[in-house]
Amino acid sequence: MGPFRFVWSLPHQALAIRPLRRDIPASANHASRETVMSAIRIAVTVVGAAITMSRHPAVRAGIAAVAANPRARETAITVTRSAAYNAGVLARHLVGKRLR
Repeated sequence: MGPFRFVWSLPHQALAIRPLRRDIPASANHASRETVMSAIRIAVTVVGAAITMSRHPAVRAGIAAVAANPRARETAITVTRSAAYNAGVLARHLVGKRLR
């Protein structure tokens, strides 16, 4: 998976990206109450959650309200582009130079 691992911490319910230490045994890299998730599984989960949320009537009403206001629309476009760029940066860090 590369030099990083995705960890879903059960007590805190938070996603963390931690360095994978290769100088210690593999069993020591995994905490007793943590589950390691692959990048593909996380991407599928995020996309599924986004699709589910986008179908909610309150979310659709909010999107319609933002689209009606030109200033809010520009802000939404800027935020979306920034998030997409940051996701690409994270993906490049995770994949590394081996696939480029």
